[in-house]
Amino acid sequence: DQVRQMAMTDPEAAAAEVLRFAVLDPACGSAHFLVQVVEALANRTVLFLAETPLPDIVKKVDSLRAGAAAGVEIDDVALLRRPIRKHGVFGLGISPLGAEVATLSLWLGSFVPGLSLAYLGRNVIVGNSLMGVARPDAIRRTLSVPKKGKHGTFRVEDLGDAAALFQDQLQAALAEASEAVAELANIDDRTPGEYEASQTADASARAATAGLRRLFDLWTAEGFGLVGARQLVELHGIDVIGGHATPGTGDLVAEAEELAEVHRFLHWPLEFPRVFSGEQPGFDVVVGNP
Repeated sequence: DQVRQMAMTDPEAAAAEVLRFAVLDPACGSAHFLVQVVEALANRTVLFLAETPLPDIVKKVDSLRAGAAAGVEIDDVALLRRPIRKHGVFGLGISPLGAEVATLSLWLGSFVPGLSLAYLGRNVIVGNSLMGVARPDAIRRTLSVPKKGKHGTFRVEDLGDAAALFQDQLQAALAEASEAVAELANIDDRTPGEYEASQTADASARAATAGLRRLFDLWTAEGFGLVGARQLVELHGIDVIGGHATPGTGDLVAEAEELAEVHRFLHWPLEFPRVFSGEQPGFDVVVGNP
């Protein structure tokens, strides 16, 4: 109802809202549930558009149909599966091989003759959903609370400045990543060239958050036996984000990266910057086998 009312005054925003609906399977396996999610959302969207046409989505469907194989009759549901899947259907798995199988399942479930397979590097993620930074607030609190360690007592005003600077860098990086991921989602992947454009947008998003990933890896690695990791975050977090070497930084950062690889740390705001931005961050629906 909210989207229907929005369509009366701002159909462009209503179309964006339809595609922004985000669903997650945090242990997706072969993506069986996600394939069904794509099908259900595509069917519901077709019914909704029959009553409330949204020009932006109609234009996207027409563009996909124009790029499909000539002489093949393709219905709207089959075409809508592609943008719905790419914009808002996500899965996590701890196994790289499992992620490949899940990606293949989503490709097959949304195959359209004549169109390239869509880029899904942001839709099926390899990572452990229980290990990593879920909310940057945890690190901001670390930077904001004065503590006494072997390097001396932190001055409250210094920690306040560090927290403020971290907040600025966090928001700037996430905004840049969110913009790149939004650009990626809007690419239709009709051709190999468009597929490469999606890869480029993904690389831009990951570059934007590379510094934060180093910091989040450090913060998480303390819980896996890397002594001094969080103290490094407290003392030199801004240098870590910027990639600037300070005494002892390089070794701890490298060890944290190794632990992140072994245990598959997953930092939610970095993997899903668009989902975790805005006034209501997070997924709309979580599905899975209970």
